[in-house]
Amino acid sequence: MLYKWQEKALDAIGRGSAIVSAPTGSGKTWVAYIWSGLMDRNGVPQMPSGRVIFTAPIKALSNERYLDLKTKGFDVGLETGDFKKNAETLSVQDGDLVFSIGFLAIALKKISDCDDIPDGELYGVMCGFVPGYAERSVLVKEHLQDHLELSCRILRKIAERYRKKSEKEYADSLYMIRNSVSKNMFRNAVFFDYKAPRMYTCTVSDFSEYRCRGTNWSWSGLGRQKDNNDLRMIFHEADNLLREHYGYTSLLKDSGWTKEKKKLASKALQEMLEERRQAERRKVVFDMSILDDIRKSSEIMKEKLIVPGSEEEFRESDAAETAVPAEEPEAAAAAVMEEEERISILDEEERELLQAILSGDPGKIGKFGFRLSLLCDSVNEKLYELIGDTAIEFDGDTPVIVDDYLEEVKGALA
Repeated sequence: MLYKWQEKALDAIGRGSAIVSAPTGSGKTWVAYIWSGLMDRNGVPQMPSGRVIFTAPIKALSNERYLDLKTKGFDVGLETGDFKKNAETLSVQDGDLVFSIGFLAIALKKISDCDDIPDGELYGVMCGFVPGYAERSVLVKEHLQDHLELSCRILRKIAERYRKKSEKEYADSLYMIRNSVSKNMFRNAVFFDYKAPRMYTCTVSDFSEYRCRGTNWSWSGLGRQKDNNDLRMIFHEADNLLREHYGYTSLLKDSGWTKEKKKLASKALQEMLEERRQAERRKVVFDMSILDDIRKSSEIMKEKLIVPGSEEEFRESDAAETAVPAEEPEAAAAAVMEEEERISILDEEERELLQAILSGDPGKIGKFGFRLSLLCDSVNEKLYELIGDTAIEFDGDTPVIVDDYLEEVKGALA
């Protein structure tokens, strides 16, 4: 059963928004619970449709709300300046969320420094100003990382443009209405101060301060411009551009943004896609499916390069070559010819390769597959001692016999 003032408060909230002011313990929290969907009007707990965040000025109130919601069976988190518990849930927080003074100061500072803030952190700040957008958008659910990156790129471009044109920070255009509220406290108190009332100032941040003169307190701070929804438009424009890019049939309505800002958003998308294309070109891909062919070819080459015989035999052979008497040129020439004939001997597969190259038949050449270049190198090595040059060259991917050595190659096959 609700009090009449609670019913009026809920009706007012249902029509738009309301400020609830009532004595401690009278039931303000019930109004918040019902409005947020944590409880129905009969006091029965229920699951809300989204995430609920409470802010409190002191830790004691945060702890009280945490225990109350925990008792009702909700998944609750608590985060204060020096303590975190199940913080991923972020259901209770006395820090800098939901447009508290702390959030506003930190958020505006990050937007001003957007060039140096990581995308994830900057996107989180923007979501704080545009709550619920990511949860409602189909595209964001399917392409969150793309929307995150593009939104941050658009924000940085607009901020840069704003600085050049106005020599001010873009954040100033979002929250630059300074409000002042006065409050008379301790109306019936008697102050025994023989000196004149002094002015005391408590500066909370660059965006908020409190002043006191006697019993009169005043607050001065920045308020939101009602007609400024640039951050929402950034999300909207990034969403629509990505829908066009991915071929969505359902596009969003025109955001009403200026042509200049739309042009900056389109340029941000083009730059993002171009950078991704460049990164894709530089990417090195290893095809593991051809690993077996590489191993087989290496074994073949290993067998071709290893010549049987001991090191001692090689030394004796070298000594015999250098010991050819100068007065026996015919014997030396015969030894050289014998060596050339030994080197130029081709195995069956190498002969088949040469015949295929001479025929110019792509089908016959292609059957050697991955081993083609290895076999050509092997043939060139054997024919080098005979003709003193490379006999096989590549025209693109096709091996051809050098015209000057056609007869020598044919002779090697004879």
